[in-house]
Amino acid sequence: MFLFITYLLLFVIVVYFSIKCAYYIDKIESKTNLSGMFLSGIILATIGALPEFVTSITAISFLHNPQMVLGNVLGSNIFNLTIMASLIIFFIRTFYTSKIDPRHEKTIYLLIIIYVWMLIKAQFNWTIAFWNIDLLSILIAILYILSIKYMSSIDTDIEDKYKEKFDAIEKVEDEEPIRLLVLKFITSSIILVISSIFITFATDKIAAMMNIGSTMAGAIFLAIVTSVPELAICITLCKLGNFNAMIGNMVGSKMFNFIILTLGDVIYTKGSIYMIDQESYKLTILGLLAVILTLIILKAKNKSIGISVPRYNYILPSVYIIFSYALFLFL
Repeated sequence: MFLFITYLLLFVIVVYFSIKCAYYIDKIESKTNLSGMFLSGIILATIGALPEFVTSITAISFLHNPQMVLGNVLGSNIFNLTIMASLIIFFIRTFYTSKIDPRHEKTIYLLIIIYVWMLIKAQFNWTIAFWNIDLLSILIAILYILSIKYMSSIDTDIEDKYKEKFDAIEKVEDEEPIRLLVLKFITSSIILVISSIFITFATDKIAAMMNIGSTMAGAIFLAIVTSVPELAICITLCKLGNFNAMIGNMVGSKMFNFIILTLGDVIYTKGSIYMIDQESYKLTILGLLAVILTLIILKAKNKSIGISVPRYNYILPSVYIIFSYALFLFL
Protein backbone atom coordinates (compact mmCIF):
# COMPACT_ATOMS: atom_id res chain seq x y z
CA MET A 1 0.00 0.00 0.00
CA PHE A 2 2.85 2.37 0.89
CA LEU A 3 4.44 1.70 -2.51
CA PHE A 4 1.28 2.74 -4.39
CA ILE A 5 0.90 5.87 -2.24
CA THR A 6 4.52 6.75 -3.05
CA TYR A 7 3.87 6.21 -6.75
CA LEU A 8 0.76 8.41 -6.70
CA LEU A 9 2.67 11.15 -4.87
CA LEU A 10 5.46 11.01 -7.44
CA PHE A 11 2.82 10.98 -10.20
CA VAL A 12 1.38 14.25 -8.91
CA ILE A 13 4.85 15.80 -8.54
CA VAL A 14 5.92 14.89 -12.11
CA VAL A 15 2.69 16.21 -13.64
CA TYR A 16 2.63 19.38 -11.54
CA PHE A 17 6.22 20.42 -12.21
CA SER A 18 5.96 19.56 -15.93
CA ILE A 19 3.09 22.02 -16.18
CA LYS A 20 4.91 24.61 -14.03
CA CYS A 21 7.98 24.42 -16.28
CA ALA A 22 5.78 25.15 -19.29
CA TYR A 23 4.19 28.06 -17.42
CA TYR A 24 7.55 29.60 -16.46
CA ILE A 25 8.86 29.28 -20.03
CA ASP A 26 5.81 31.18 -21.28
CA LYS A 27 6.37 33.94 -18.69
CA ILE A 28 10.11 34.18 -19.43
CA GLU A 29 9.32 34.50 -23.14
CA SER A 30 6.97 37.41 -22.48
CA LYS A 31 9.61 39.25 -20.42
CA THR A 32 12.68 38.77 -22.63
CA ASN A 33 13.80 39.40 -26.17
CA LEU A 34 14.64 35.75 -26.70
CA SER A 35 13.00 34.09 -29.67
CA GLY A 36 9.67 32.47 -28.98
CA MET A 37 10.69 29.65 -31.33
CA PHE A 38 13.80 29.05 -29.20
CA LEU A 39 11.89 29.05 -25.93
CA SER A 40 8.62 27.38 -26.88
CA GLY A 41 9.84 25.25 -29.76
CA ILE A 42 13.07 23.92 -28.26
CA ILE A 43 13.29 24.35 -24.48
CA LEU A 44 9.60 23.76 -23.81
CA ALA A 45 9.53 20.71 -26.10
CA THR A 46 12.57 19.33 -24.27
CA ILE A 47 11.04 19.94 -20.85
CA GLY A 48 7.78 18.34 -21.97
CA ALA A 49 9.64 15.21 -23.00
CA LEU A 50 11.98 15.28 -19.98
CA PRO A 51 9.98 12.88 -17.76
CA GLU A 52 9.83 10.32 -20.56
CA PHE A 53 13.52 10.73 -21.33
CA VAL A 54 14.66 10.55 -17.70
CA THR A 55 12.49 7.54 -16.83
CA SER A 56 13.78 5.66 -19.89
CA ILE A 57 17.44 6.43 -19.25
CA THR A 58 17.01 5.49 -15.58
CA ALA A 59 15.48 2.15 -16.57
CA ILE A 60 18.51 1.44 -18.77
CA SER A 61 21.37 2.86 -16.71
CA PHE A 62 20.32 1.80 -13.20
CA LEU A 63 17.80 -1.00 -13.62
CA HIS A 64 19.30 -2.49 -16.82
CA ASN A 65 15.76 -3.06 -18.01
CA PRO A 66 15.35 -2.26 -21.74
CA GLN A 67 11.91 -3.86 -21.83
CA MET A 68 10.59 -1.17 -19.49
CA VAL A 69 11.92 1.44 -21.91
CA LEU A 70 10.15 -0.23 -24.84
CA GLY A 71 6.94 -0.36 -22.82
CA ASN A 72 7.34 3.30 -21.84
CA VAL A 73 7.90 4.52 -25.41
CA LEU A 74 5.39 2.28 -27.21
CA GLY A 75 2.80 2.66 -24.46
CA SER A 76 3.20 6.43 -24.38
CA ASN A 77 2.80 6.62 -28.16
CA ILE A 78 -0.50 4.77 -28.24
CA PHE A 79 -1.74 6.51 -25.08
CA ASN A 80 -1.03 9.94 -26.60
CA LEU A 81 -2.91 9.02 -29.77
CA THR A 82 -5.77 7.83 -27.55
CA ILE A 83 -5.76 11.28 -25.92
CA MET A 84 -5.84 12.89 -29.38
CA ALA A 85 -8.75 10.69 -30.48
CA SER A 86 -10.70 11.44 -27.29
CA LEU A 87 -10.21 15.19 -27.76
CA ILE A 88 -11.36 15.01 -31.39
CA ILE A 89 -14.58 13.31 -30.29
CA PHE A 90 -15.13 15.69 -27.35
CA PHE A 91 -14.45 18.82 -29.46
CA ILE A 92 -15.90 17.41 -32.69
CA ARG A 93 -17.82 20.59 -33.56
CA THR A 94 -14.69 22.73 -33.38
CA PHE A 95 -12.53 20.08 -35.05
CA TYR A 96 -15.05 19.82 -37.89
CA THR A 97 -14.50 23.47 -38.85
CA SER A 98 -10.78 23.67 -38.08
CA LYS A 99 -7.95 23.69 -40.58
CA ILE A 100 -5.18 21.07 -40.40
CA ASP A 101 -1.97 21.41 -42.39
CA PRO A 102 -1.66 18.39 -44.75
CA ARG A 103 2.09 18.24 -44.18
CA HIS A 104 1.48 16.52 -40.84
CA GLU A 105 0.80 13.45 -42.95
CA LYS A 106 4.48 13.23 -43.90
CA THR A 107 5.44 12.68 -40.26
CA ILE A 108 2.73 10.00 -39.99
CA TYR A 109 4.32 8.12 -42.91
CA LEU A 110 7.68 8.20 -41.11
CA LEU A 111 6.05 6.74 -38.00
CA ILE A 112 4.50 3.96 -40.09
CA ILE A 113 7.96 3.08 -41.48
CA ILE A 114 9.35 2.73 -37.94
CA TYR A 115 6.46 0.56 -36.75
CA VAL A 116 6.65 -1.70 -39.81
CA TRP A 117 10.42 -2.10 -39.38
CA MET A 118 9.92 -3.04 -35.72
CA LEU A 119 7.34 -5.68 -36.67
CA ILE A 120 9.63 -7.16 -39.31
CA LYS A 121 12.51 -7.15 -36.85
CA ALA A 122 10.43 -8.94 -34.23
CA GLN A 123 8.92 -11.42 -36.69
CA PHE A 124 12.21 -12.58 -38.22
CA ASN A 125 14.50 -11.87 -35.25
CA TRP A 126 16.44 -9.61 -37.59
CA THR A 127 19.46 -7.90 -36.00
CA ILE A 128 21.90 -5.74 -37.96
CA ALA A 129 24.22 -3.55 -35.89
CA PHE A 130 27.06 -1.14 -36.52
CA TRP A 131 29.40 -0.54 -33.58
CA ASN A 132 26.79 -2.13 -31.29
CA ILE A 133 24.13 0.31 -32.54
CA ASP A 134 21.14 -1.38 -34.13
CA LEU A 135 20.27 -0.43 -37.70
CA LEU A 136 16.76 0.43 -36.49
CA SER A 137 18.23 3.06 -34.16
CA ILE A 138 20.11 4.62 -37.08
CA LEU A 139 16.93 4.59 -39.18
CA ILE A 140 14.98 6.28 -36.37
CA ALA A 141 17.63 9.01 -36.10
CA ILE A 142 17.46 9.68 -39.86
CA LEU A 143 13.66 9.75 -39.89
CA TYR A 144 13.63 12.02 -36.83
CA ILE A 145 15.78 14.56 -38.67
CA LEU A 146 13.40 14.36 -41.63
CA SER A 147 10.42 14.89 -39.34
CA ILE A 148 12.01 18.05 -37.93
CA LYS A 149 12.40 19.33 -41.50
CA TYR A 150 8.75 18.56 -42.28
CA MET A 151 7.43 20.07 -39.03
CA SER A 152 9.48 23.24 -39.46
CA SER A 153 7.79 23.81 -42.83
CA ILE A 154 4.26 23.69 -41.37
CA ASP A 155 2.29 26.75 -42.45
CA THR A 156 2.54 29.32 -39.66
CA ASP A 157 -0.40 31.26 -41.12
CA ILE A 158 -2.71 28.66 -39.59
CA GLU A 159 -1.32 29.51 -36.13
CA ASP A 160 -1.43 33.30 -36.51
CA LYS A 161 -5.17 33.67 -35.96
CA TYR A 162 -4.89 31.88 -32.60
CA LYS A 163 -2.07 34.03 -31.26
CA GLU A 164 -4.27 37.03 -30.47
CA LYS A 165 -6.81 34.79 -28.76
CA PHE A 166 -4.10 33.06 -26.72
CA ASP A 167 -2.51 36.37 -25.75
CA ALA A 168 -5.88 37.65 -24.55
CA ILE A 169 -6.24 34.65 -22.25
CA GLU A 170 -2.72 35.07 -20.91
CA LYS A 171 -2.89 38.86 -20.64
CA VAL A 172 -2.52 39.06 -16.89
CA GLU A 173 0.17 41.31 -15.48
CA ASP A 174 2.84 39.35 -13.71
CA GLU A 175 5.16 41.50 -11.65
CA GLU A 176 7.62 38.72 -10.82
CA PRO A 177 11.17 39.70 -11.86
CA ILE A 178 12.87 37.72 -14.59
CA ARG A 179 15.55 36.39 -12.22
CA LEU A 180 12.92 34.90 -9.93
CA LEU A 181 11.14 33.28 -12.89
CA VAL A 182 14.40 31.74 -14.13
CA LEU A 183 15.18 30.47 -10.62
CA LYS A 184 11.72 28.91 -10.32
CA PHE A 185 12.12 27.32 -13.75
CA ILE A 186 15.49 25.78 -12.86
CA THR A 187 14.19 24.56 -9.50
CA SER A 188 11.10 23.03 -11.09
CA SER A 189 13.24 21.30 -13.73
CA ILE A 190 15.52 19.78 -11.08
CA ILE A 191 12.55 18.51 -9.06
CA LEU A 192 11.04 17.12 -12.26
CA VAL A 193 14.22 15.17 -13.08
CA ILE A 194 14.61 13.77 -9.55
CA SER A 195 10.95 12.74 -9.25
CA SER A 196 11.12 11.09 -12.71
CA ILE A 197 14.07 9.00 -11.54
CA PHE A 198 12.29 7.90 -8.37
CA ILE A 199 9.05 7.05 -10.17
CA THR A 200 11.03 4.69 -12.43
CA PHE A 201 12.31 2.81 -9.38
CA ALA A 202 8.80 2.77 -7.91
CA THR A 203 7.45 1.31 -11.16
CA ASP A 204 10.09 -1.42 -11.10
CA LYS A 205 9.08 -2.34 -7.52
CA ILE A 206 5.38 -2.36 -8.45
CA ALA A 207 6.09 -4.64 -11.42
CA ALA A 208 7.92 -7.09 -9.14
CA MET A 209 5.24 -6.95 -6.45
CA MET A 210 2.36 -7.44 -8.89
CA ASN A 211 4.32 -10.01 -10.91
CA ILE A 212 3.69 -8.23 -14.20
CA GLY A 213 6.15 -7.86 -17.05
CA SER A 214 8.46 -4.88 -17.37
CA THR A 215 6.90 -3.97 -20.72
CA MET A 216 3.41 -3.86 -19.21
CA ALA A 217 4.67 -1.85 -16.23
CA GLY A 218 6.39 0.66 -18.51
CA ALA A 219 3.35 0.92 -20.79
CA ILE A 220 0.98 1.65 -17.91
CA PHE A 221 2.79 3.12 -14.91
CA LEU A 222 5.42 5.13 -16.82
CA ALA A 223 3.70 5.90 -20.13
CA ILE A 224 0.61 7.43 -18.56
CA VAL A 225 2.42 9.63 -16.05
CA THR A 226 4.78 11.00 -18.73
CA SER A 227 1.84 11.69 -21.06
CA VAL A 228 -0.42 13.61 -18.65
CA PRO A 229 1.47 16.94 -19.09
CA GLU A 230 0.87 16.70 -22.86
CA LEU A 231 -2.80 16.06 -22.12
CA ALA A 232 -3.01 19.39 -20.26
CA ILE A 233 -1.33 21.23 -23.14
CA CYS A 234 -3.57 19.61 -25.77
CA ILE A 235 -6.76 20.39 -23.85
CA THR A 236 -5.72 24.06 -23.80
CA LEU A 237 -5.04 24.02 -27.55
CA CYS A 238 -8.41 22.38 -28.25
CA LYS A 239 -10.22 24.99 -26.15
CA LEU A 240 -8.55 27.61 -28.32
CA GLY A 241 -9.69 25.71 -31.41
CA ASN A 242 -6.07 25.22 -32.50
CA PHE A 243 -6.25 21.60 -33.65
CA ASN A 244 -3.38 22.12 -36.06
CA ALA A 245 -1.00 22.70 -33.15
CA MET A 246 -2.59 19.87 -31.15
CA ILE A 247 -2.08 17.38 -33.99
CA GLY A 248 1.46 18.65 -34.54
CA ASN A 249 2.26 18.30 -30.85
CA MET A 250 0.94 14.74 -30.67
CA VAL A 251 2.49 13.53 -33.92
CA GLY A 252 5.80 15.25 -33.23
CA SER A 253 6.05 13.82 -29.72
CA LYS A 254 5.74 10.30 -31.18
CA MET A 255 8.90 10.86 -33.22
CA PHE A 256 10.73 12.23 -30.17
CA ASN A 257 9.67 9.18 -28.17
CA PHE A 258 11.30 6.92 -30.75
CA ILE A 259 14.55 8.89 -30.66
CA ILE A 260 14.69 7.94 -26.97
CA LEU A 261 15.11 4.34 -28.15
CA THR A 262 18.08 5.40 -30.27
CA LEU A 263 19.73 7.15 -27.32
CA GLY A 264 18.96 4.17 -25.10
CA ASP A 265 20.51 1.81 -27.65
CA VAL A 266 23.72 3.85 -27.58
CA ILE A 267 23.84 3.80 -23.77
CA TYR A 268 22.83 0.16 -23.25
CA THR A 269 25.92 -2.02 -23.81
CA LYS A 270 24.69 -5.36 -22.44
CA GLY A 271 22.75 -6.30 -25.56
CA SER A 272 20.01 -5.00 -27.83
CA ILE A 273 17.48 -2.56 -26.43
CA TYR A 274 14.94 -4.02 -28.87
CA MET A 275 14.07 -7.08 -26.78
CA ILE A 276 10.55 -7.33 -28.20
CA ASP A 277 8.49 -9.66 -26.04
CA GLN A 278 4.82 -10.57 -26.43
CA GLU A 279 3.60 -7.36 -24.75
CA SER A 280 5.81 -5.00 -26.76
CA TYR A 281 4.90 -6.90 -29.97
CA LYS A 282 1.23 -6.33 -29.19
CA LEU A 283 1.92 -2.65 -28.47
CA THR A 284 3.72 -2.34 -31.80
CA ILE A 285 0.79 -3.83 -33.75
CA LEU A 286 -1.78 -1.69 -31.95
CA GLY A 287 0.46 1.37 -32.25
CA LEU A 288 0.74 0.86 -36.00
CA LEU A 289 -3.05 0.53 -36.20
CA ALA A 290 -3.51 3.76 -34.21
CA VAL A 291 -1.06 5.65 -36.46
CA ILE A 292 -2.80 4.42 -39.63
CA LEU A 293 -6.17 5.49 -38.19
CA THR A 294 -4.67 8.92 -37.42
CA LEU A 295 -3.58 9.14 -41.06
CA ILE A 296 -7.14 8.28 -42.13
CA ILE A 297 -8.48 11.12 -39.94
CA LEU A 298 -6.03 13.60 -41.47
CA LYS A 299 -6.78 12.40 -45.01
CA ALA A 300 -10.52 12.84 -44.39
CA LYS A 301 -9.91 16.30 -42.89
CA ASN A 302 -7.86 17.52 -45.83
CA LYS A 303 -10.36 16.13 -48.34
CA SER A 304 -13.12 18.06 -46.56
CA ILE A 305 -11.77 21.39 -47.83
CA GLY A 306 -14.52 22.84 -49.99
CA ILE A 307 -16.86 19.86 -49.52
CA SER A 308 -19.05 18.51 -46.74
CA VAL A 309 -17.66 15.35 -45.07
CA PRO A 310 -19.82 13.55 -42.47
CA ARG A 311 -18.51 13.81 -38.94
CA TYR A 312 -18.43 10.04 -38.51
CA ASN A 313 -15.39 10.06 -40.84
CA TYR A 314 -13.51 11.53 -37.88
CA ILE A 315 -15.43 9.93 -35.02
CA LEU A 316 -15.21 6.28 -36.11
CA PRO A 317 -11.39 6.18 -36.57
CA SER A 318 -11.06 8.00 -33.23
CA VAL A 319 -13.23 5.38 -31.52
CA TYR A 320 -11.09 2.61 -33.05
CA ILE A 321 -7.92 4.29 -31.71
CA ILE A 322 -9.39 4.35 -28.21
CA PHE A 323 -10.49 0.75 -28.64
CA SER A 324 -6.96 -0.30 -29.67
CA TYR A 325 -5.55 1.00 -26.38
CA ALA A 326 -8.32 -0.78 -24.46
CA LEU A 327 -7.36 -4.00 -26.25
CA PHE A 328 -3.83 -3.76 -24.88
CA LEU A 329 -5.06 -3.21 -21.34
CA PHE A 330 -7.59 -6.03 -21.25
CA LEU A 331 -6.21 -8.69 -23.62
